[in-house]
Amino acid sequence: MTKPLVWLRDEIATPPFSRAARVKAGVLLRYLQDGEVLAIVIAAVFRKTTRATPPAVINECKRRLSRYDAASRRED
Repeated sequence: MTKPLVWLRDEIATPPFSRAARVKAGVLLRYLQDGEVLAIVIAAVFRKTTRATPPAVINECKRRLSRYDAASRRED
């Protein structure tokens, strides 16, 4: 049975992902849904306009990864 795909926030529908990259991401996500073990976590997708990552993005990623870690521990 295929598990539903759930986006926590945002979509990969704009640059920097090309159409081919979005398709590849979809394929990899399907592998995860089918029970494959892959170490892929997309914490944020944003347009980078400077060399530095904005602090707000870093903080949001930390929050999301903490939630991800907590959810992973509950499933074990």
